[in-house]
Amino acid sequence: GTHVSGIVGARGNNGIGITGVNWNTRVLPLKVGSASGLSSSAIAEALRYVSLMKERGVSIVATNNSYGSSSENPVAHKEIKNHLSEGILFVAAAGNSGDDLDSSGASQFPAAFPEENVISVANSTQGDQLASGSNYGLISVDIAAPGQEVYSTYNDGGYRFLTGTSMSSPMVAGAIALVASHDPELSPVEIKQRLLDTAERFDA
Repeated sequence: GTHVSGIVGARGNNGIGITGVNWNTRVLPLKVGSASGLSSSAIAEALRYVSLMKERGVSIVATNNSYGSSSENPVAHKEIKNHLSEGILFVAAAGNSGDDLDSSGASQFPAAFPEENVISVANSTQGDQLASGSNYGLISVDIAAPGQEVYSTYNDGGYRFLTGTSMSSPMVAGAIALVASHDPELSPVEIKQRLLDTAERFDA
């Protein structure tokens, strides 16, 4: 979580550590697990809390979801649908199994949920190639973002390199916050479309 938050919004131009995608954003961290794993019920509760904060007037543009499972979480799915109606984009890591998510039997949730507000993110390398461990899929995955050896804040007070779609997803979430700050009249679907339309296309 600390690493992901740094990617989204670490303060820049201060001579310390790293620079996040959007320096002036605020991050709402919600704990959904422990060292032993994630809790499906806690994920659903966290998403409900996001909805509650939005209803209370907190300007929430997107959630970053750097986690995944081969099994659906129907309660969380319901909350993702609620986020769509509330104008919240749901950015999700595509997963790190090297699978074609369009193929039979392959799955990665919540990234595979079909709602219009879901953005599934693959991991690209510094050379703009698909990372070898990243899931992919022409239909199932929307976009790729840097996720290979990403340097960011860590919960021991220092900084570390980490790799995976969990690093790629907050790159996109930070970009969404940046676009929204510059053009607050855009709807979430319009922000998503702008990201997809302006992404560079590579055969890889």
